[in-house]
Amino acid sequence: MEDIDGATRDGSGSGPRSVVDQVAAHILNMILANELKPGQPVAIQELSAILDVSNVPIREALRRLEGRGLVQFRRGRRPQIAPINTDDFDDVYRLRGLLEGQIAERSAELMTPERLTLLDETLGELERIITRGNAFDVYSVHARFHLLMLPSATDWDRRLLDQLWVASERYIQLYVGAHPDPEVADRIIASHRVLVDAARGGDANTVRDAVVEHVVYSHKMIAPIVHAASGRARPVPAQAAPGV
Repeated sequence: MEDIDGATRDGSGSGPRSVVDQVAAHILNMILANELKPGQPVAIQELSAILDVSNVPIREALRRLEGRGLVQFRRGRRPQIAPINTDDFDDVYRLRGLLEGQIAERSAELMTPERLTLLDETLGELERIITRGNAFDVYSVHARFHLLMLPSATDWDRRLLDQLWVASERYIQLYVGAHPDPEVADRIIASHRVLVDAARGGDANTVRDAVVEHVVYSHKMIAPIVHAASGRARPVPAQAAPGV
């Protein structure tokens, strides 16, 4: 099944992308990079000029992103980038914990040496690009890493995970943008290395607990930034470990 970045869900290429695929990828990148800000009206004519395409693929791409909860169409008004919603943020991470934990538990026995090698390689790729600041590249590799942790995921699992990961990546980029310190990137990579180590051990309970803990810590870490962006302040949790 193909994502809007033109890569299959296991991260492999899927051949040439349509114009709408490419436009959707560009707009998603702009959202994740905060070039299109939460609540900002979308000027279709301006995007058409920037991306050098007609209005038609712009509108189709925005409709596609609407289905991911990132764009809102409003009768008689310009579409807008979906505002930051703290309840949605909490729900995304709650659902991630439930779904990823269950899949991780049944995936532990499928962690072959070949898959563990892919996990190591993907983590290395994530480490290389996370410092370059390209939000869309980070999302693509980050999602591939987490999917490699879940080899037993069904097609419906993947559909749901894709929605949740796109939604959570938006919040992750808010956090990363607010914390450009290279040490933060190092700690994020270290937290993902914990997942690889758990997968290498092969114990179902350990893998499940590591994945759930990763999601819970990510939620705690990002929450103050999300609440600040929404205008609803929340105290910074003490010693919240980076997960993402």
